Amino acid sequence: MNKPIGKEKIEFIVMSEPPKSNKRFLFNKNDIISGVAKWGVAQSPYHRPDKLEIVLDKLNEIITPFFVEAEKKNLGFIEMTYEEIKDFVFKHTTSIPEFEAWNEPKIDTGNPFQGSSSRYHTTKPDYNFIDLHALARNVANDIIREGKETPIPLILKEGVAN
Repeated sequence: MNKPIGKEKIEFIVMSEPPKSNKRFLFNKNDIISGVAKWGVAQSPYHRPDKLEIVLDKLNEIITPFFVEAEKKNLGFIEMTYEEIKDFVFKHTTSIPEFEAWNEPKIDTGNPFQGSSSRYHTTKPDYNFIDLHALARNVANDIIREGKETPIPLILKEGVAN
């Protein structure tokens, strides 16, 4: 029997932030470092953000202690919820002054509307900056998406198999 077209219930999930979830995800140190590198470059108004290598070296130094025990027990993987991953990335990256500088335009006109954190905006690069919260969220999104083709809200939904 054919179903009439248009009678099925179609559910769209549209949100700026995924729902809170207690699901836990495994990741290693390289997931964090490579994610910061990837999103730093992707969100930069230039071909790469200033002092990228310094940021990555300092981040490696800062987060290595968290992975030392995991190296012995879980092949270097630790487990956190989405929110914990996002907070972990933001907390430890923003403790690096060179990373914090990515959030400042090179030329500050004093006009809060002059710059933009969008890489698609046509503002001159010197007036642009990187949104550090978005960068941390993008790194966390990459970690929980690893190997999945499912949208973030469905990955975080309780009771849904990944």
